[in-house]
Amino acid sequence: MDSKIIQMMLSHEEKLKNIEENIFSKKDGDKILTLLDEQSSILKRLDQERVFSSKSIERNTQRLDAHQKDISEIKNTVQR
Repeated sequence: MDSKIIQMMLSHEEKLKNIEENIFSKKDGDKILTLLDEQSSILKRLDQERVFSSKSIERNTQRLDAHQKDISEIKNTVQR
């Protein structure tokens, strides 16, 4: 009987050790949350850059269209 108890205790100790090694701890959770916060900050910054770039491209396209119109008018004037 004693040997069965000892075997069960050893088995439980092994299982407990395995659980302790593989458990998701608060420290692990904090690490993941920190990484997610960093990723979120990076994504926000990239999205802001995308919006600014898009607006810049839009402004440059409008300027290009205006310049092309001016050039066409100048060409028409020169050709007359």
